[in-house]
Formats: sequence, structure tokens, C-alpha cells
Amino acid sequence: DDDAPVQGTVSYADKVARFTPASPLAYSTQYTATVAADVTDLAGNAMAASIFFYHAPCSRTRSGQGSSSNG
Repeated sequence: DDDAPVQGTVSYADKVARFTPASPLAYSTQYTATVAADVTDLAGNAMAASIFFYHAPCSRTRSGQGSSSNG
């Protein structure tokens, strides 16, 4: 299913939230990440609206190293 959620974990440190997928993301595939509006800060303040991010891992380079770009 193209809309299936990607399993993984979220960590938070130094005001940065980081999502780590449980398995590698597929190359040349666009992924959409959503931070829901009901997420709150430490003081309990909710965000005004959901935020969406798009990410598409690029294909492997000749050395076998992957690269990515946000867009």
C-alpha cells in the first residue's frame, strides 16, 4: 500500500525531533511526514496547524553511498 505508514522511532534532543525508520527507505520514492496539530510543547501548548514535510531519497552513488535531498 503506497499510503502505508513507515514504522520507526522518534527521539528528541536539543529542540530537534528525529525520526529513524525501522528499515531503510526506498530510493526514488517520495515520503510525506506529518506533525499533527495536537502535538504539544513542554508547557502544553498545541501547534496552530499540522505541518507536512516531503522527502525523496535519491538513488545510490557509484561508491554505494546513498544521498538524499529535501524538496
